[in-house]
Amino acid sequence: MERDDAILLLQEHVAKEGLITHCRATAAVMRATAGALGEDADLWGK
Repeated sequence: MERDDAILLLQEHVAKEGLITHCRATAAVMRATAGALGEDADLWGK
């Protein structure tokens, strides 16, 4: 799934903006962690 599609899906199913922000921040942390571990960031979070 492409990142833009994932964001649209998230916005469809999550009403609270704060929770959407939390989900997006979590994805960013997962991508950074993947990079630090030498893993594929796209598999860890879009």
